[in-house]
Amino acid sequence: MKNARIATCCAALLALLPWGASAGQGDVVKFNDVFHDCQKVGEVRFGAGEHWASCRVLHYGFVATIGIDDMYYTEYCLQDTRKQCGAKAMVVYRNRAKHPDAVAEIVSVDPRDTRYETPMMFGKDGADMMVLGSRKPGARGAQRRYLQYRAGAWQTMDTRSWQDDLAQHLPAGTTARLNAGASAPDPQTLSLHAPLFHAGSRAGSAEILLKVADGRLAIATVTWGGGK
Repeated sequence: MKNARIATCCAALLALLPWGASAGQGDVVKFNDVFHDCQKVGEVRFGAGEHWASCRVLHYGFVATIGIDDMYYTEYCLQDTRKQCGAKAMVVYRNRAKHPDAVAEIVSVDPRDTRYETPMMFGKDGADMMVLGSRKPGARGAQRRYLQYRAGAWQTMDTRSWQDDLAQHLPAGTTARLNAGASAPDPQTLSLHAPLFHAGSRAGSAEILLKVADGRLAIATVTWGGGK
């Protein structure tokens, strides 16, 4: 067994949030209303003159505490005139302890068959990283977004550029075959497994551990070995 322990620290440009989501909305609502009634924040619009006739709360819960701020999530069903769910929405709110208002920090409106994962936060005081996941119709697995709170807003992290650095941490002439979606590793361990190949033949496997560094996921360690 051979080990390579590599720490990288390289800044990357932050991407915009994908699939209809927006961060740092800043819409302020009454905190006591967040868990009982849908709030008109970001692209969540309903009622007279809006595309959706009404809205109802499907799920809600606590995410984490950052300093003296608490983070909560709510899942909405945007309904047509027949009370059918035409779209879903996920909203992440921030509430300062004992303050009557809450601020919508992340808003995402998605197809009606979307299944959301409960938001997760990791790191010191939960502030290093937030992971938002969902499963959409026709998708083979969960789509996950990794975000950091930078410059006063939640910013999507670069989760792909670490793959450009992987080759230099593997044995000479060896390549790793990453499955689709491999750029988004297990959110709790930030690790993934990849088979290795040399001259077209299987040459063992690698365990890749990532870390958070300057708004991106970077390689922390790579461990490889022979066998299948």
